[in-house]
Amino acid sequence: MEVKGIILRVSQFRDFDCMVTLLTETGFVSFLARGVKKMTSKNAYLVNTFNFVNVCLMKGKDGYFLKNGKLLSSYPNAKKDIEKLSTLDFISELTNLFVLKDECHNIFPVLLKTLELLEANIDPKMMSLLYFAKILKYSGYSIEVNCCQKCHKTSDIIAFSINDGGFICRECFDSSNSIKLNPTTLKEIRYIFMVDIDNFNKVIFPKNDSIFISLFSV
Repeated sequence: MEVKGIILRVSQFRDFDCMVTLLTETGFVSFLARGVKKMTSKNAYLVNTFNFVNVCLMKGKDGYFLKNGKLLSSYPNAKKDIEKLSTLDFISELTNLFVLKDECHNIFPVLLKTLELLEANIDPKMMSLLYFAKILKYSGYSIEVNCCQKCHKTSDIIAFSINDGGFICRECFDSSNSIKLNPTTLKEIRYIFMVDIDNFNKVIFPKNDSIFISLFSV
């Protein structure tokens, strides 16, 4: 069978073989890539994490194995420095931990767009936040950013609470499980969780913006 997808994981299997996990629009596909650790392997160039590939797989008695394939993109610029590699590691862990088969059709285009924008030098921290927000949405952990999670009031929002699942107003604020944030940061958080993937490249905040600390510390 022919499958198009993004390589999420490559694990060594025996001396020269690898087990590969591919994210596709319809689910996860795992296959054995025989001999790809050999210098003479014709498929070695295909089997790298976050390569976008079109592969031809054959069915064997123990599952699928790689026959051949075509590299659609390797995103070399997205893999060239520590900050971007850290972002890719974070994205990989999120995807492997949270994404189920039924959610792949939603996550696949988000991951593809994220790789394209990292390749185009969009800020890695911002891409981490945007991908994180989409993972939460499609995995059923959506955060409410349109109203207070306790009283549903849409005005006088002053805080953010992971325990309550979103924004908190002044009247409902409890310092023991909420973090008070300034109005600018609250607007930025709302935008991050509301923006569609076609506008990912338009999300630009200062690199020292408190939002990068706020979202990963709550």
